[in-house]
Amino acid sequence: QLGLRLSPNLSWIKPDVENVENEGLKFGFNYGIIGDFNIADNYAFSTGITLVNTGGKITMPDQQTVPNNGTTAVGYGKTEADIRLKYIEIPLTLKLKTNEIGYMKYFGQFGFGLGVNYDATAKEDFSYSLAGSDVGATITEEDVDYKDEINLFRASLIVGLGAEYNLSGNTSLIFGLTFNN
Repeated sequence: QLGLRLSPNLSWIKPDVENVENEGLKFGFNYGIIGDFNIADNYAFSTGITLVNTGGKITMPDQQTVPNNGTTAVGYGKTEADIRLKYIEIPLTLKLKTNEIGYMKYFGQFGFGLGVNYDATAKEDFSYSLAGSDVGATITEEDVDYKDEINLFRASLIVGLGAEYNLSGNTSLIFGLTFNN
């Protein structure tokens, strides 16, 4: 069975360095081609190629050179980054299906995903104040390159539940809920 995939996602970033904090969820979409290769009546090897749009929001302490009355000074504060990540992912999962009940089949799915990052950018807001004064502001920068801060490869654990509704003949609509860690 071959098909097209379009799925919304909610994602977040789990920093692995000190003083960097997760600040919330990001909404994205995944799309691509999926294929189920039956290995028995109710068992299938499921794979495909998926373009994953994900990301999250983080904050971190920061210092930068900032403008100050026609000169420059060092501003101390924090940077909030809204990070957008794009991956090409190949999921490798086992799908366990029930027999057809009415027009529905239910399934559980588990396995792994192998992804490669091809784009990592962020919108950064640096909020600062100058040492020894009340002068401060926020500097916003769009499309900051984050490729050096993000791992090139992403290995993930995939666990999901769903249902397959037979529309007619060989045409089905598949929907479910998947955790991709």
